[in-house]
Amino acid sequence: LCHASLLEEAFSKGVQILSMLGEDLPQIRTHDEKIGHLNETTSKLSCLSDDELLTYKMMSDPSKIMAMKFLWRLQVSLLMGKPSFIPHVTLKMIHMSLVHGMSAMYAIGFVYFGSILASIGNIKDGYRFVKLAKNIVQRFGYKDVAGEGLFMSTHTIG
Repeated sequence: LCHASLLEEAFSKGVQILSMLGEDLPQIRTHDEKIGHLNETTSKLSCLSDDELLTYKMMSDPSKIMAMKFLWRLQVSLLMGKPSFIPHVTLKMIHMSLVHGMSAMYAIGFVYFGSILASIGNIKDGYRFVKLAKNIVQRFGYKDVAGEGLFMSTHTIG
């Protein structure tokens, strides 16, 4: 659907599938709520060192892994058609990773998260999370997500 220029339908189907997998996107209605959610997530992550995040438990639940893959692909349609919803998906990816463990999409979540933080002026934390994503890809060989991560970090920050 995304490639057929049916971005709205792609987004709706993605949200439907996520719901069937037991995951819903956070409801963020205002800019202040978005900033609040970003700050809350940054605060939670600040309690964990980069080494702790690099050695975080692995995600093992197949339905959660599938949900993360859908979130990853949903980001692409959002980038092209609904960029204001990217923080919703990004926050969900980070939250799922903290609760259920790391997967290949863990790195993509951190690239988007770092890019969003940098875009609102939090360069220090933004850089930390994009760099962490790079280290995750290098450490675990997640080459399938490396290209998108590189694109996002240069597209959003640069």
